[in-house]
Amino acid sequence: MKRQTLATLSRLLAFALLTFFALLSLAGTASAQEPTTSPTPPTPTASATPTAPVPDNAVPVSGNLNNGGTRLEGVTVRALDTSGTEVATGESASNGRWELAVAPGTYTFEIVADTLPDGVSVQAAVEREVVAGRANTVIFSFGEVRTASNVSFGEKLIRTTVDGLRFGLVIAIAGVGLSLIYGTTGLTNFAHGE
Repeated sequence: MKRQTLATLSRLLAFALLTFFALLSLAGTASAQEPTTSPTPPTPTASATPTAPVPDNAVPVSGNLNNGGTRLEGVTVRALDTSGTEVATGESASNGRWELAVAPGTYTFEIVADTLPDGVSVQAAVEREVVAGRANTVIFSFGEVRTASNVSFGEKLIRTTVDGLRFGLVIAIAGVGLSLIYGTTGLTNFAHGE
């Protein structure tokens, strides 16, 4: 009789705990939803000087200008809308950081080449979809555009054949080793330490 009571109590306790954790997991997803109120529009940093009035629904877009470990200061970054009109412009700070405030949409971000230090070149402008509620970071690549190296078919064939032979030999050596161990000791499983 006592065993049945203990078994029933343990089942009820397990059910109560499972129900409790299930409710907690459901409550956790509700708190991760998007906020119902719109966030306050950010104000551009001191280094950004907008060319047009900052819209009410402005979203911050930022980045760091880093050329091989050197932070680029005083470089002008521009945001252009889909028609090519300049929407915002800003200048990088001493740590290379820049920030602009633009309305959500598709923009092309570019660096004014005249403001770059001597010997530094930017590869290309960056097109980015700016979305509210998400981190909008733009990364510029500096230096010459890198291209893939062309490897001939013959070289690829030789390299693949050699790699395949090496892999096959490793498998063969492992097989011979296992054969010797099985033949000598009769062991097929080494996990027991017999």
